[in-house]
Amino acid sequence: MKADEVARVGSNRSRCSACGASFHCGRDDPAGCWCARLPTLPSDRYAAAAGCLCEACLRRMLDAAAAKPRLA
Repeated sequence: MKADEVARVGSNRSRCSACGASFHCGRDDPAGCWCARLPTLPSDRYAAAAGCLCEACLRRMLDAAAAKPRLA
């Protein structure tokens, strides 16, 4: 699923492209989305075109990226 095709499940609800969980997307919130307050996931770790991630999956991927050094 592409980022612009993120499955909506009611008002400000999205589905995680990794696990399928429903989560609140704060993209339209005055303070912005919760994900903007987390470190950016390296582009070689996840294709943004795949869609949004829930907080649990994003944190898991961030932890995995931090634990395994990227190859140059």
